[in-house]
Amino acid sequence: MTAAATPPDPARPPEPARRPPAPARVPPTAVAQVATAVAVAALGIPFGLLWAVLAPDVPVRVTDAGLAFADSQPEQVAAADGWFALLAVPFGVLAAAGVWLLAPRARGSGGLIAATVGAVGAGLVAWWVGRQVGLAAYEAALATASPGQVLDRPADLRVVGTGGWPPLVSGVPLVPALAAAVTYTLLAAWSRFPGLRPDGSRPVDTLGD
Repeated sequence: MTAAATPPDPARPPEPARRPPAPARVPPTAVAQVATAVAVAALGIPFGLLWAVLAPDVPVRVTDAGLAFADSQPEQVAAADGWFALLAVPFGVLAAAGVWLLAPRARGSGGLIAATVGAVGAGLVAWWVGRQVGLAAYEAALATASPGQVLDRPADLRVVGTGGWPPLVSGVPLVPALAAAVTYTLLAAWSRFPGLRPDGSRPVDTLGD
């Protein structure tokens, strides 16, 4: 025989219902760092437009075998890389200084990562935006060009690699990130605040800390 179930005591208050565990929340600091990196990367748009204006086009000649440089040693190819590097250094310096001044509560390794990653994105965005300027008109002219005709190809970077996964990026597009990392590190080294932050609180050491 089974024992009879004990009836509930009417004088005993019912147990409160258990609340489901609260969902994990993304720390506000991590959100701010991601937003900072995205903002820095977006600045690559005006950077790329300025580079497209300053970098010279490359004259190419249409032949039966394909395209060839109109000059035996075209200086415009190297000039495109040179202009990008010259613009990238002050861009990285200003980007790091802006992150340092405008986000004092994120100072530390988190701010360094945000500025550097954002500068990597800015370099790639600037390269992509800059090479699009005049590219459609060039491709349209190339489609109807006859052998012997000389066309002006828009500026492009020679040293860039994004094939495979994870993408491998090298060369001139990384100059903004290098300048930003060095500048942010120097600002941290010369800071008069022991904790890097004006309010004296602990700096953010890791993303999401």
